[in-house]
Amino acid sequence: MSTDYQTLLLTGDLTIKSSTQTKQRVEEALAGAAIGTATLLVDITDEHDADLTLAQLLLSAKKTAERAQVAFRLKRPVAGSLLAVLTRGGLIGAGAPDNEFWLHEGVTQ
Repeated sequence: MSTDYQTLLLTGDLTIKSSTQTKQRVEEALAGAAIGTATLLVDITDEHDADLTLAQLLLSAKKTAERAQVAFRLKRPVAGSLLAVLTRGGLIGAGAPDNEFWLHEGVTQ
């Protein structure tokens, strides 16, 4: 059985200023994945500006996806400003529950 992937590219301003638009794009991608695919890959480019709003939005989307039986994954481990935000916010690090999601810890390729 093949798995279809849908990719959502996020780049640029991913802060509270653009959170409404980012949320809408994520919701649309989740709806599309629920209809036709089993996995939604979120591709956050290195050229982004992020704040805690993005982290909250992605964690919320992950829970929504789980309820809809859609796999919600990041295409690659976080880097750049999102990594800094997650570190400062204590959302990643020793014992953090979402390290696998953010950092791909324990994921075999």
